[in-house]
Amino acid sequence: MGSQISDQAAERIRSVSPFPDGRVFLCSSGSESVDSAIKIIRKVAILRGEPERQIIFRRGRGYHGVNVGGTTLQGIPANREGGGDLLPKVLEIVSTNIESAHLFSKNMVKYSWSRNPKLSKGRRCLPPPDGFLEGLRRLAMTTVLSRF
Repeated sequence: MGSQISDQAAERIRSVSPFPDGRVFLCSSGSESVDSAIKIIRKVAILRGEPERQIIFRRGRGYHGVNVGGTTLQGIPANREGGGDLLPKVLEIVSTNIESAHLFSKNMVKYSWSRNPKLSKGRRCLPPPDGFLEGLRRLAMTTVLSRF
């Protein structure tokens, strides 16, 4: 449910998308979009008959916002401290090493990964090195890994 303006904006975005049957989901913030993406990716796995596909990788020193989902996915320990129990089934991979994700893929049945190359505000957040995201994409295409 949205307003006329948000509906028009969504339709305009969809109309220039390469996906003719695509859908547009608007959020109020990046943090909200991360929380929503977690729910969507897990719901899609359930609808596809793969309810076990619940594990999400977070990238060490990655920043994903300050809502519960984004805080859980952050690879910045200081930002997670004091938040109590956050979301379950989240594993951290080395932020500069595609092999760490590959090692997990050999030992996991199915999982998802979160990517956000955004730098942390005022903290030392490490962006992924050249080729890292492409390596994860290749891994996703050759294993049972899914991503968002």
